[in-house]
Amino acid sequence: MSACFLFVSHPRGAPSHPLSALEPLCPFLPEREDTYAHPSGAATGVVWSARLAGARGGYLAASPRGDEAVGFTGWWREPSDAPLDATVAQNLLRALTRDPRDPTPALEALHLGAGQLAAVLIAHDGALHGVAGVFCGRHLFYGVKRAPGGDEVALSNRASLVAAYLHGGALPRPRLESLAWLLARHESPLGDPSAAWEGVRHILPGERLEARAGAAALKAIPLPAPEPLPAQGAARVWDELHEALTWRAGQLTRLPGVRFELALTGGLDSRLVLGALLSAGVLSAVTRVHLTAVESHHDARSARLIADAYGLDLEVTPPSAPTRPKSPSCRARAATTSSPSSSSTPGTSRTAARRSRCARRACSLATAASSTAATPCRS
Repeated sequence: MSACFLFVSHPRGAPSHPLSALEPLCPFLPEREDTYAHPSGAATGVVWSARLAGARGGYLAASPRGDEAVGFTGWWREPSDAPLDATVAQNLLRALTRDPRDPTPALEALHLGAGQLAAVLIAHDGALHGVAGVFCGRHLFYGVKRAPGGDEVALSNRASLVAAYLHGGALPRPRLESLAWLLARHESPLGDPSAAWEGVRHILPGERLEARAGAAALKAIPLPAPEPLPAQGAARVWDELHEALTWRAGQLTRLPGVRFELALTGGLDSRLVLGALLSAGVLSAVTRVHLTAVESHHDARSARLIADAYGLDLEVTPPSAPTRPKSPSCRARAATTSSPSSSSTPGTSRTAARRSRCARRACSLATAASSTAATPCRS
């Protein structure tokens, strides 16, 4: 994950809780924080990001007048004529606001198109529109916060951020049955919109969210009907798959600031990727070809033959010696990660504090998921 975002639709004014204060729940150490506030005062957003070269410099973009904005994570199929001197977010904003009166067609096309993303569009009227890719899309969650001054709708690609915002910045206790499923399966039950926290809902394929002035509404997106197998049979299907894979490999040229590496094992997957890079003519964009193995291993021998055939400089690194896993207490783990050395450089203390917060959250989640824990985990 290279970007984590939280957008809130609220009564005109400011959100009830500062969004930047929830940065500790971001699952990585952000390199940058970008914020946005709609001129009407009806919507606010924040995007924490890292590996900015993967989006040519930005996961958040706003229009020149500031009345439209988009934040996203993942990737989407940019038009072939989209300018490379613009960030990926800027090109996405242009694609979604071609018709500023009604972004619905563009949102539905994004949902059904090639890509793996979750995105939030803030329209010119301050309405929030949340959409994720239907095929291998990123997760998107929302929740409604009831407040005396008016309801608020929080939308994020992290369920924990939505849950914390709904509870004034404090992460509530998760639903154990849902959390246990996620820990065991690393996915959500098919068709189940519930998340690990009460009041947080998963936006499913075929749905998009629209929020205005704190009121949320799910909109249905018509899904395409299954197509019958063409008369040409499997040959046409393979041609379409080859074309799609070659196009995907060719996208390396749209990210000139990214250093690409190829792990060549000699197996089916890595040979398929290598073939796509060759077919797209972008193998020169790969700066390193490597494999972690001993030279006598069959993977290394196969990879060496392939590398020699294509004139590639294969770097084979022996695996490090296995170490016995340690199981220190949560208190010891947090103490270890929060103690910078005396030779620490500027910024190290912030990183150490960040790791300490991560350790404490991991302890609390592990304690919540364990039905046999006798005492809470503290650091």
